[in-house]
Amino acid sequence: MRIFQNGWRTGSLAVLLTLVGVSGQAHAQDHEDHTSLRDRAQLTGDWHGARTRLAQRGIILDFQTTQFYQGVTSGGPADARGEWEYGGVGDAYITIVGDKFGWKGFVFSIHAETRFGNSINSAVGLAPPNFRLLLPPGDAPVVAVTNYSFIQQIGRGWAVSAGKFNIGDLWNGIYHMGNGVDKFMNASLVFPLNLAALHLEESSARNGITRDGSAEIERKH
Repeated sequence: MRIFQNGWRTGSLAVLLTLVGVSGQAHAQDHEDHTSLRDRAQLTGDWHGARTRLAQRGIILDFQTTQFYQGVTSGGPADARGEWEYGGVGDAYITIVGDKFGWKGFVFSIHAETRFGNSINSAVGLAPPNFRLLLPPGDAPVVAVTNYSFIQQIGRGWAVSAGKFNIGDLWNGIYHMGNGVDKFMNASLVFPLNLAALHLEESSARNGITRDGSAEIERKH
């Protein structure tokens, strides 16, 4: 089966979080507001310096929209061959860095997302060709807050965490698979399909303790 696909990115994600430190420095400059769209690090520029000032104060805002146009050119069900679908997703990330407010080692983050349009995932068999258009689950258009969580450092490389966590974000944070946007699109190359069958929900409530430098997490529901 051959699938032709194209995607357009109309935003960028520039949040970097670790369990031992958070960089709140924004790299966008005022002059970005006056450069061409092609040369900007962010589609909307630096908002005349407002984006940088917010980041310096511990509030990081990042918005991303990704659009897809895909079609099945051969193989697959006969009634799906030659069909093309357009769909997209939008992501909003809000991160509050406690160090900037006098709360050392504290990070609070929110991830809200939406999915709109259609996809060809249901027409191509076992491995959906567009992982990103699987989420958030439900009939499009759909909007969901899939992450609201905090991390608090407690010393010696350890941190406690609690909240509702986006499973895709956690997986991408460990294995850097691009979450179906920045690298691979096919679900089999982004997330193990056997695990996907066990984790039908995109996000779940968790609390636990993590040690920096280790992928091991002791957690309780």
